[in-house]
Amino acid sequence: MKIGRTPAILLASTLSIIALVIIQFNWIQHSKRLMEDAFDNRVCTALCSTVEGFYGVPSCADSSACKVNSNIFNQPTCAINSQKDRDSALLGSMAHALEFYDIDQNYSISFTGKKIDKNEEPNTYQFPVQNENSESAFVNVAFPEKNRYFLGESRFILVSSIAVLIFIGLVFFFANLMLWRQKRQSEINIDFFNNTAHEFRTPLTNILLASKMISRQNQLPDDNKYLQIIRRESAKLLDQSEKVLHLAKLENGEYQLQKEFISLKEIVHGVLSDMDIQIQNNQAAVKTDDLPDDLEIFGDKLHVSNVFRNLLENAIKYNDNKPEISISAEQSSKGVTIIFKDNGIGIPKSEQKIIFDKFQRLGEGNTHNRKGFGLGLTYVKLIMGLHKGFIKVMSNKNEGSQFALFLPTPQR
Repeated sequence: MKIGRTPAILLASTLSIIALVIIQFNWIQHSKRLMEDAFDNRVCTALCSTVEGFYGVPSCADSSACKVNSNIFNQPTCAINSQKDRDSALLGSMAHALEFYDIDQNYSISFTGKKIDKNEEPNTYQFPVQNENSESAFVNVAFPEKNRYFLGESRFILVSSIAVLIFIGLVFFFANLMLWRQKRQSEINIDFFNNTAHEFRTPLTNILLASKMISRQNQLPDDNKYLQIIRRESAKLLDQSEKVLHLAKLENGEYQLQKEFISLKEIVHGVLSDMDIQIQNNQAAVKTDDLPDDLEIFGDKLHVSNVFRNLLENAIKYNDNKPEISISAEQSSKGVTIIFKDNGIGIPKSEQKIIFDKFQRLGEGNTHNRKGFGLGLTYVKLIMGLHKGFIKVMSNKNEGSQFALFLPTPQR
């Protein structure tokens, strides 16, 4: 199923917001872990420095022996006496060390004879010592308000992150809302435009038929200038209406291309035959001598013919001299390149990127010296894309233009 441009943008923006939330959450978690590691290092440094200073055992300076719930039975231990006064002095020294390292949280210090379970006591720091009988003992330092402390420390990060996410979310929401409304308005405009084209087509067809009937019944001379104006202008409006309807069907996927192998020279000569009056009226010269007789292309005959007709009409329309147009072709292992070259007014480099957009006409602004809706090249590019091919333009102002069409050729 083909996803439209607007739904794709909405989906991409939603996924971006989700990704941003995940990244922000991971960043907050990482910041919290960094704060916890810093807190752990300060606690371990304080405890180990206390033991070293109190007992003169330098091995306790290794902070790795003081990590929470570390298995340090194989680490060197610190010999202490179990007298109450010694214990009291140790507790006093630890309290002083914790204060020195700016650990101002409520804590409790205790002695135990067994190792604690880290899952049951996640906020307790423990390291082993030896009593006077060389028996293993543990000093525990518990911080019951540790989680609340980290929450308070990370409050600014958390609040600012939430505020930023809410702001970005609101921006995306309103941007997507405006985009969706513009899409709906665009769809309404397109429907109106297509319906208008439909409404134009029926009366224009009737006008053309009526003018032909008048001519056949000899009620007016066939060369009457007013009758010619009616025919010419009606045919022009009908052609523009057909372009609008064709373009709408192709863009909406309502038309399936009928691809087949067809003679390139046959298509070109058919288009030139249909445009014979227009070519003669503008005194244009179209050269097709460089087209191989046996060269075939793979495509939809109707739409490829329309592509050629659009390029020829532009070559005649955008020309201040007698139009000179050459059509040539080159075949490769991948496909066929058809080249249309003219001696027209050329296309400035600055405008070559927009000439394939809808309703864009070369250097005309709001003037109407050259008639049309600005849909011809849009149609050409769309058809080439549906054929898995492409179109390239090479031109300079006042030096003519060259359009190269590439149509891939599948294996037979």
